[in-house]
Amino acid sequence: MGFKQDDFKTCEQSGFCKRQRSFEPANLYKLENINWSNKILSADIVQDMNKDHWKLKVSILEEGTVRVKIGRPERYEIPKDYVLLKSNINAAGYYNENVISYNDIKVDIQQSPLKMTIKYKEKDILLLNENNLLNLENSDVASPEIFKGKEDTQPKGNQSIGMDITFVGSLNVFGIPEHASSLRLKPTKNSNEGYNEPYRLYNLDVFEYELDSPASLYGSIPFMLSQGDQSSGILWTNPSETWIDMEYKESNAVQTHWMSESGILDLFIFPGPNIRDVYKQYSTVIGTTILPPLFSLAYHQCRWNYNDQKDVETVDKNFDLFDIPYDVLWLDIEHTDGKRYLTWDKQKFPNPIEMQDKLSAKGRKDDGYFLSKEASSLSLFVKDKDLEDFEGWCWPGNSNWIDFLNQKAREFWKEKLSLENYHGSTKNLYIWNDMNEVSVFSGPEITMPKDNLHHEGVEHRDVHNIYGLLQQRSTAEGLSARNNERPFVLSRAFFAGSNRYGAIWTGDNMAEWSHLKASIPMLLSISLAGLPFAGADVGGFFGNTEPELLARWYQFGAFQPFFRAHAHIDTKRREPWLFGEPYTTIIRNAIRKRYKLLPYTYTLFYESHVTGMPVMRPLFFEYPNDNEIFQKEESFLLGSSILVQGVFNKGQEQVDVFLPGRDHKLYSGSHSLFYPLEKGIPVFIKGGSIIPIKDVVRRSSS
Repeated sequence: MGFKQDDFKTCEQSGFCKRQRSFEPANLYKLENINWSNKILSADIVQDMNKDHWKLKVSILEEGTVRVKIGRPERYEIPKDYVLLKSNINAAGYYNENVISYNDIKVDIQQSPLKMTIKYKEKDILLLNENNLLNLENSDVASPEIFKGKEDTQPKGNQSIGMDITFVGSLNVFGIPEHASSLRLKPTKNSNEGYNEPYRLYNLDVFEYELDSPASLYGSIPFMLSQGDQSSGILWTNPSETWIDMEYKESNAVQTHWMSESGILDLFIFPGPNIRDVYKQYSTVIGTTILPPLFSLAYHQCRWNYNDQKDVETVDKNFDLFDIPYDVLWLDIEHTDGKRYLTWDKQKFPNPIEMQDKLSAKGRKDDGYFLSKEASSLSLFVKDKDLEDFEGWCWPGNSNWIDFLNQKAREFWKEKLSLENYHGSTKNLYIWNDMNEVSVFSGPEITMPKDNLHHEGVEHRDVHNIYGLLQQRSTAEGLSARNNERPFVLSRAFFAGSNRYGAIWTGDNMAEWSHLKASIPMLLSISLAGLPFAGADVGGFFGNTEPELLARWYQFGAFQPFFRAHAHIDTKRREPWLFGEPYTTIIRNAIRKRYKLLPYTYTLFYESHVTGMPVMRPLFFEYPNDNEIFQKEESFLLGSSILVQGVFNKGQEQVDVFLPGRDHKLYSGSHSLFYPLEKGIPVFIKGGSIIPIKDVVRRSSS
């Protein structure tokens, strides 16, 4: 089948994106009724000949972050604890003649036409509405749109928001995952080197996604990092469908244009000035990563699907037979009764508790996934536009979806994860939240209709990108309530704040060399956006992998934060021992290397948990003054001390490696090194580093 572009909208086919992208400023916005109270500037945003008033709030937070909000009372605003770490973020600063200042940060506000300049030590770093692209739609006339025969009624009319944001002194911008694209974001306007389409943020189930594209994938984090004269970043906390245009200017500036379908504008600006300052400021807003349990940083064995209980036990025995350590064995949807969650197929898995106990006796875990039929009687499902339980097609057939915006639904879900309610589960069973973009096979763009309704009448269009975040949060809280231990939850969909609840992976990749190579910029972009616990399926999900590719993927995957092999149900089996020698030994060595480095990896996650620093880092993170490395994306840093260079071509033995830094002139710069398959991939340790390792590798992390 392959990727079908026609299943998904372009900007031209998305009404609000088309309008915002072609917007020509005429009736400009200005400020009236400026007030300074509780260290927050508030004002009315108005236009001549327009009775609509919007409320502006601007503040500098105690950590130096600038917050800009533009909204209206009737617009949906994310509840404070969904994305933000704190329910109350303290403002600081002083106001005098349209300037808010705090320490070295200033916000200079121009009243008419409305513009803002964010400064650090009197130097401009960010401009808001420089090009007057602020466009606040507020029509109350329904304006239906049809895509591939499916109607979006848009009962509230056109409700989109857009604004231009310029990074001053910037040479490179990164982030806004998830896209199968380059690490350094490509221009989308006025350039032959980039894309014709804006980057899209709209969580979707994309089958066999194509590479080098700004199209949406499974998750969205509207965070952008700028590197140039200094570092800065922004977080656009709008969970509706969002598109971003960008243009690199000759004047060392990057102009971006952000466009969201509904809701409010709630912008956080992280002024830096260095990259560590940006992540310190960012983590005070969305929080740091959860400290994962040690076993979750070890090796995970998965496929869709292990056939039955005997198959699981045989795979487990073979890991011991071939002396290959692993910690987690995953079961995909075939373990259930008719793909209905909260069930087991009793023919295939007659005694799931006994099976889990056998695994846990060796320090190993199992994975499951579930739901409950009781939700309908309690009115806990998402509704359609007619207030009936929404029904769509997914793996079990006709399906419903829990409304995770409803607190009662979240509590219900958490209760169903208890050992008493989830029959056949044990404390060693953990959870995989898949298909939670959400994926609706019969829906528009293979997802839920935007005019569906959540708790208190909130339209799905307002909250689409946070659905997966809320499911993962509820699942993590449910697991924690079982035995008060740190949970492990894997999710496919994500948003800003998902870092507080577990891991994600890059979705359904292909068993191709190009997808192995693409996994580095994809994972680095996710990591830079504040979600460090991420990985790509080792071996590729779709297609049969050749032995050399599989071995090279294991060698690379052993250094990515989340290390899991996975495969489609129609692929040939590919457990580590099935290709024979020399591949079994090569793969065993790669996995054992992961186990030797577990103390180092766990230390990095603790550092991330405390400071917000990424675990997997681009080279420029540690060497921001080396201009040669900003577009290098075939290698990465694990923490600050280990550099990993991938091998991405069949039969390749000669590998070009770039070593950043100038401290050791004999070894810095570009080198061509001999690394045949049996030798592994190039890995370097920074001089003067201390790397804690595990001397004795056993059959699991415990």
